[in-house]
Amino acid sequence: MEFVISKKQNIVSTQSDLMALSRNSYLEEGFVLIADSQSAGRGQGSNKWESEPGKNLTFSLLLRPSFLPVAHQFDLMQALSLAVVDFVSLYVRDGVSVKWPIDIYIGKKKICGCLIQNRILGCSLDEVYCGIGININQEVFSFAPNPTSLFLETAREYDLDDLLVRLLACIAKRYEDLQSGLIDKMKQEYLSKLL
Repeated sequence: MEFVISKKQNIVSTQSDLMALSRNSYLEEGFVLIADSQSAGRGQGSNKWESEPGKNLTFSLLLRPSFLPVAHQFDLMQALSLAVVDFVSLYVRDGVSVKWPIDIYIGKKKICGCLIQNRILGCSLDEVYCGIGININQEVFSFAPNPTSLFLETAREYDLDDLLVRLLACIAKRYEDLQSGLIDKMKQEYLSKLL
């Protein structure tokens, strides 16, 4: 998969802005909208995502999984969860797991939140907006109930551009596995990673 990365300094929400961009013009699969700062980063439901500007990976990715029937849309969520687990496990060896359905934890602390929104066309998924927030270099959180970051877990700072490339490679691999029909294998992996 080819990725096209669009970087912004300050926006309202990568998820909302990506959806608006897609409504106004055709975007290729693999379009990534990433921001240093969001004024209203979104989580599941009415939750907000806390992120210190310039410290974390906060982006949304557009996928077009027309190969996947609507009835199997959760398979994509599992693939995305496992991709983030793969990524975090590059830096933290033990305790990386998935909290149902798609948040990533290290032990009992949350390091990543994901928000997936679908647009359905006929019986297939036409567009999928994957919002991802991963705590990387943030040290202090004001309202998140049980947060952690790669910095807090490993006591070192990371280059966000380098990490984005590595994370997108993990996502591409799991997405290709999904396209290749390795769904049952991924389901077993997903179940083994659940908290």
